[in-house]
Amino acid sequence: SMQYRFDNVITLRTFSKAYGMAALRLGYGMAHDRLIEQINKIKLPFEPNGPAAAAGAAALHDRPFVDRTLANNAAGLAALYPELDALGLHYKPSSANFVMVETDSQATVMQIHESLMRQGVLIRPLVGFRLPHCYRISIGLPDEMTEFVAALKRTYAEVQPERSVPVSR
Repeated sequence: SMQYRFDNVITLRTFSKAYGMAALRLGYGMAHDRLIEQINKIKLPFEPNGPAAAAGAAALHDRPFVDRTLANNAAGLAALYPELDALGLHYKPSSANFVMVETDSQATVMQIHESLMRQGVLIRPLVGFRLPHCYRISIGLPDEMTEFVAALKRTYAEVQPERSVPVSR
């Protein structure tokens, strides 16, 4: 985003996903100097703590880790989509480390969520994002995704929720 240098654009990045540092709550923003000056006038005075800042600086130099994370994510998505298709689920393809699945209702989402929780698997219902009929599947390591898909298949066999409204892809 810094290549086009629009005065009114800020690019925000987080260390949560690709760098595997979600617990540190660390990120950064890039923008035109004048925009940064304005943001600095209103931002909270708290900076990241020392260990988080040190971890972030070290993470920026660990490109092999990021490459492995991105490759795992791409492979996980590629393996997950056919499984979702086979179940007849409607989802939004993603470049992130998660996929959003759309169902017919919040009740269906909660049935799926509760069934998966009983199996030790978590998804994120998206009611807090004003998408009460949707849930999010995060991409994990290959063995985790194999376990997730098996649990999801058991859930849909057990719950038999409505397969949902079509989502354009």
